[in-house]
Amino acid sequence: MPSRKRMRLDAGLETFAPNASIESLPSEVMKSIFNFVGKGNYCFIAPVSKDFCYNYLTMDVIEDSCNHKLDHILAIQRNKITTTGEAASLSSEAAEHCFLYAPYTFQYHLCAKAALKGRKDIVTMAEALGVDIDELPFCEDSLLGITKKGDLEMLKLLEEKSLDLSSDEFYLARQISDCAALHGHLDILKWLHKSNKLSTEYKCLKSLYEKASRNGHLKIIQWAQEMFEFEKFKNVCMNKAAAGGQLELVTWFRGQNIFWNVRTLRSAVQSGNKELIQYMLSDGCSHRNSPRLCEASVDNEDKKIAFESLMYMRQLGIPWDEETCSSAARNGNLEALIYARNNGCPWDEWTLSKAAKHNHIDVVKYCLENRCPAGTNACYYAAGQKNCRNALTMLKLLRQYFVPWDVETCSEAAYNGNLEALKFARSEGCPWNEETFQRAIESEDIATIQYCIESECPFHFQALESIMFLNKKCFHVLKLLQKNGHEWTEDICAVATSHGGINVLRWLRYHNCPWDERTCHEAVKDGDYEMLVYAHNNGCPWTKETFAYCFSEDGLGGVYDQIPTKLRPYFDEKIFNYLRESNCPQPDASDWQINR
Repeated sequence: MPSRKRMRLDAGLETFAPNASIESLPSEVMKSIFNFVGKGNYCFIAPVSKDFCYNYLTMDVIEDSCNHKLDHILAIQRNKITTTGEAASLSSEAAEHCFLYAPYTFQYHLCAKAALKGRKDIVTMAEALGVDIDELPFCEDSLLGITKKGDLEMLKLLEEKSLDLSSDEFYLARQISDCAALHGHLDILKWLHKSNKLSTEYKCLKSLYEKASRNGHLKIIQWAQEMFEFEKFKNVCMNKAAAGGQLELVTWFRGQNIFWNVRTLRSAVQSGNKELIQYMLSDGCSHRNSPRLCEASVDNEDKKIAFESLMYMRQLGIPWDEETCSSAARNGNLEALIYARNNGCPWDEWTLSKAAKHNHIDVVKYCLENRCPAGTNACYYAAGQKNCRNALTMLKLLRQYFVPWDVETCSEAAYNGNLEALKFARSEGCPWNEETFQRAIESEDIATIQYCIESECPFHFQALESIMFLNKKCFHVLKLLQKNGHEWTEDICAVATSHGGINVLRWLRYHNCPWDERTCHEAVKDGDYEMLVYAHNNGCPWTKETFAYCFSEDGLGGVYDQIPTKLRPYFDEKIFNYLRESNCPQPDASDWQINR
């Protein structure tokens, strides 16, 4: 005879497909499972799935006599309202049950999605049921999405329901104004201005003008011109309008006696708007003979537009120079580069260097195969690639054509942790020096540092200071130095005192690193009482110079005024008292090097 609980679990399973997900169980079966497990046994439910856990956490709904509430919760979860934004199709009744019974994170997500969908009824309900509008997740993204759609009524509603746009020095209000200017929503800008939430600071107005100009929103520019200062922003507006290819706006600015310069013309050329370019060149522009225009024409991420702009420039008789080829190479525009070279455009070593820097391997191959001038910068940029594999591939390709390199190649590879590129460079005879070791330390890449140490890369005293900033890694590096025959001297303890910390100093002393009076000097100089006490209690010597650092950062080389009585500014008097009470030697008048 099965138990009553077992019978309840079996109820409804005869209609459940064997391969169906557990979340699709009938509500009665789900209710039986949860009642069988009981409250507070989350560990049994957690491994199943997120949706199943969510349903378990809403057990208070299950125990309610209204089973349709459970159906709403399960339906909402299965539809994944929080990720697909289906809040627009959610009934008010289902939303209410969510706000009453769902976890608070689910409530906030639902409210944010509803706001984006323009569901005022759900937002109003959320606020009435205790959801804090100010705490909505991704509040900034939600507001920008609402602003982008131009939903002024929703913004007003959110503010009415306690959304504070003036917090953090009107941060949210500034973001909304920028977004409204970008998408041409003048009514939102007017609303912000009327409610004194539109900042008139220079930086904010500049951003507003720039976004409106680049996107051709003439009405916003005209309104802002009436409301705010415009004179100091007029050139910015002209340049941004040209960069956006906004012929109508540029024409209007020109009618306002706003003139352009070579930068404006470059921006227009980059936009690829031929009508705008023709208008500006035919309006008595004095910069039509500048090679910078051809350079600007290929400085566009859209390679097709860039190529067409370059050909158009040449049709208009605009001159070019080496910068045209380097600009095409920088943007990986092989078609434009080939066109330029086939039509006599000169190039120099920067064409290859820019292509290598931005990892445009097809452009690099073309340059190498066509004997482009090459300098050491190409290998330098190749070694500095962020991707280790790209760095090695590019460096090998360049060396196949005997592109020169120097110590900067190894230094750049070390700085970016490109160990394989560094190994390749060294195996092929590329030189290195103390800077390579220093750059390896700055990379904090232990494998690269270890290779430099084991391969006897030269290093200087400054590298010790950088090692101390590596936190826990510094111990490993110091061990590597000792293991590979680098003698530990008193210098290391002195540097550890000034740049490392007491734990580093203790570790060095534990491993028998010697010290001298400079350790105490540095402790006093840096005002490190704990370091000084540790050093003195463990036998570190001190001298009159140690005491002198209480009065001058230059020690005995500082200014002496009879017997010093005034400590250095912000100096810890506790150190002074400790030195005096511990009988640290005190300097006489004759010990000071500089006298007043």
